Amino acid sequence: MNFRTATACRNTSAEREYTTKDRLWLIESRLIDRAVLVLKDIYLILLSVFLGAVGQVAFKYGATHIPDTGSVMEKVIAAWPITVGLAVYGVSTLLWIYALRTVELSYAYPLISLGYILVFIASYFLFHEAIGLLRMGGLVLILSGIVLVANS
Repeated sequence: MNFRTATACRNTSAEREYTTKDRLWLIESRLIDRAVLVLKDIYLILLSVFLGAVGQVAFKYGATHIPDTGSVMEKVIAAWPITVGLAVYGVSTLLWIYALRTVELSYAYPLISLGYILVFIASYFLFHEAIGLLRMGGLVLILSGIVLVANS
């Protein structure tokens, strides 16, 4: 084996070792990037769910404040919470679509159930709606389902 052959063998094995380390680093960095993207999208889903619940509460508030009498213009002006609810709900939908780019639908969709819980709580405190034992049991079941899906 001459100098040129020995140098070529050393360079080839060194390049192979460097390439393997480089590939491992690349795989690791991609996994970290993917985890950050998924976490970011889960935050977007949670924000989307929150805004959807706010939209629903605005719908309810607006619906209860529409006057029975008056001109169409008076009714439209009185219905401003419904318009705000539509806008907030629209933003919620856009965030949802954006988050679905990377999150599995079978994982993301059950998280919408958090909106039921938020609306449930808001209904009690803002609109003084009665909460019976059956509704409370339903809420516990919804929470259980969310925990099961989130841990899957």
